[in-house]
Amino acid sequence: MAAYAGNNLQYLEAGDDAGFSALMAVYEASFPTEERKSAAWLREMLAGLSYRFLTLGSGADLAGFAVIMRSTAQPITLLEYMAVAPLHRGKGVGRRLFQQVAALTANENRVLVIEIESGESEDQVRRRRFYASLGAEPLAVPYTMPRVAAAPPPPMELLWLSYGRPHPSEETGKRWVTAIHREVYRQA
Repeated sequence: MAAYAGNNLQYLEAGDDAGFSALMAVYEASFPTEERKSAAWLREMLAGLSYRFLTLGSGADLAGFAVIMRSTAQPITLLEYMAVAPLHRGKGVGRRLFQQVAALTANENRVLVIEIESGESEDQVRRRRFYASLGAEPLAVPYTMPRVAAAPPPPMELLWLSYGRPHPSEETGKRWVTAIHREVYRQA
């Protein structure tokens, strides 16, 4: 397949209803209901200071997006969601989005943490290989994604991009998980 030729990398703004609708269409096509937050919850995130919604393309030509949360409690940025529109898959869009997120995180001297489904399905293995090809490694700390929908979420795990840093201690990893649970999932 030909590479995605669009060059419209931007942040989605809170008042951009058309852009939000386009993002929601890709979001709903890409994530199972048990992993999806409500549209209202996503709008709250978009309006918040800790979140950034990065998009490639816009409107009907939205090729993909990444949702990141910059923790206020720990020096981490969580890649919470990243998805590519079905018509643009296999064209380098996900790689480009991830590289942009990684560059932003590195420029802020933060650690990039990635939340993914664990398991051995073809899609789950493909995702792990994708992130590994970009330098992500498993974060050796127990992780459970809190419930965001009526059904319980699937088993999840965390990866991280080290930027040459040594692997964090178990204690540090646990602090990162606590920050994610509090700041991303509103858990006390």
